[in-house]
Amino acid sequence: MNGTLTLESEIGVGTTFIVEFRAPFGIGGRTACPHYPHALTFVSDNDILNVSAETHLGACHIKLRPTPSLVEMLDPAAIVLADRATVGAPCPAPSKRSLILLAPEQRDELDAWRDHGWAGYLIKPLRRASLFERIDALYDHNQDAPATSRDDERIVIESAPDKVVLLVEDNPVNALLAQILLQREGCRVERAASGEDALEIAKTRSFDLIFMDLGLPGLDGIGTTRALRAQGIKTPIVALTANAYEEDRRACLHAGMNDFLSKPIDVTALKARLLTWTTVPATVRAG
Repeated sequence: MNGTLTLESEIGVGTTFIVEFRAPFGIGGRTACPHYPHALTFVSDNDILNVSAETHLGACHIKLRPTPSLVEMLDPAAIVLADRATVGAPCPAPSKRSLILLAPEQRDELDAWRDHGWAGYLIKPLRRASLFERIDALYDHNQDAPATSRDDERIVIESAPDKVVLLVEDNPVNALLAQILLQREGCRVERAASGEDALEIAKTRSFDLIFMDLGLPGLDGIGTTRALRAQGIKTPIVALTANAYEEDRRACLHAGMNDFLSKPIDVTALKARLLTWTTVPATVRAG
């Protein structure tokens, strides 16, 4: 794209990346919305977060009214955006229209913030659509209570919390991506880089689910599955494959696999497999 990428980095402080390129189009700002407030109170000491919020809100001609702490809040009707990193532990909301800005891994705190009167949350990094959706829900002249809005998909409930998964995948990049997706669903993941490794691991450890790549070097996925079943292991096995041919599916089922998941992995499909195979009764698993 004939662009440039530069960075400034300092150990222990952070890194700033700058990307510049000529785009064939521009992103126009939203028109001013008369029902929005002129300014929002913003509590954060993070410069990058400040710039992000200022840029998003500026698209609708809304300004930030920076406040160093919640103690400085004087308007109980104001819309407040407060950074969890600045505010600290869950505390009483300064107004009934207060939003806490959380990192995705802080989802466990949601109920505590709501119990303290906070109207909702936003996930960092900020998304413009989510930001304006929350403002739309909070700012309504005709209602005393703010409307509800849908949850950010980055903070939805895990589909398989604390389930132990064996990931059999020889490609390190594919393995890393699959592991990240599984961990986001609450799984504890152990990886085997070959069929032989998987057989050794399965001798001493039990798992709730096994994801098996078909194209393994040496002992392939089908051969590994046959060997696992011969060892008496009844754990559900889901094939990871880039092929969707019917003969491959039949071969997998004949070897003792339970299901299939196509690569690249689709998050919705992954959730469905986790919900299906980590909740089945033991008698069904053994069948």
